[in-house]
Amino acid sequence: MTQLTRIAVSLLLGVLAFSFTSLGASSLAGSHANNDVEMKLTLENNQFTPSELHVPAGKRIKLLVLNKDETPEEFESPALKREKAIPPGTRVTIFLDPLEAGAYAFFGELHPNSAQGVLVVE
Repeated sequence: MTQLTRIAVSLLLGVLAFSFTSLGASSLAGSHANNDVEMKLTLENNQFTPSELHVPAGKRIKLLVLNKDETPEEFESPALKREKAIPPGTRVTIFLDPLEAGAYAFFGELHPNSAQGVLVVE
């Protein structure tokens, strides 16, 4: 094999290895997203509906929060270590890493007396 052929083969193998590595990484990222437990939460009349969400323990949670009110709100949960502004008429996504069994309170920071809820992890 000539020196030029060896260089070409080395380059080709490097490109193939890079392609397979990239493919594997994107496949893993895609499968991670497919394993998320998706939950929907609506904010209307300064109240979260449903006010109690049940999710499985050990699974990543994709929480979709829709604000139907004409005023902003802020999803707040010290227990979940999350805080997210929700402008009026918009939907936001909040990702939660896998949780242990328990009850995790959340509330609307701008309407804490009415916008309340709990995430029950079972």
